[in-house]
Amino acid sequence: MDIMTFDEFGSSHLWEAFIYDDNGEKLKSKRSDSLHVRCGYLETININGIGEVVAKMDTGNGSFCSIHADSFKVDGDMVRWKLGDIEFETPYIGKCNIRNRGDEERIKTRLNIVFKDKIYENIPFTIARRNNSYAEVLLNRIFINTINAVIDPSRSFIATHRPSGFTKKKKLKSGE
Repeated sequence: MDIMTFDEFGSSHLWEAFIYDDNGEKLKSKRSDSLHVRCGYLETININGIGEVVAKMDTGNGSFCSIHADSFKVDGDMVRWKLGDIEFETPYIGKCNIRNRGDEERIKTRLNIVFKDKIYENIPFTIARRNNSYAEVLLNRIFINTINAVIDPSRSFIATHRPSGFTKKKKLKSGE
């Protein structure tokens, strides 16, 4: 399995991706038209500790990937958060403002994900309450470019499989 990791630079929105070969040699990623992955606007990813989740390929999002959490709090240099019955502790890397949400302040962390048998390490994510969405994860334009994806907005689950029982009905907010 190939492992890809991200090294963040001065701007909170820029990082460089590296691919490691089977011998642990660090190779700078290269892009080529022949390596594009055709994806639907929804695809399945795997997050360590969570398992398979549906992710929306958010081509309009140039800032951060985002994951739903039922609750979360910062505790020193870690973020403690809960998704369903699973509790997580991930590194706290700061806060950011999301302008599309009326300057909503969000917590930033890093997650490792698997997409099409490749591990992507240290991906910056914001933690948000996405109660009214059918996709628990949004993958941003930077990640989409990193995996060399071309998104077909008329289709879903082209590169991966549709999880059993998945429906595009929006989740109900608590108490409804």
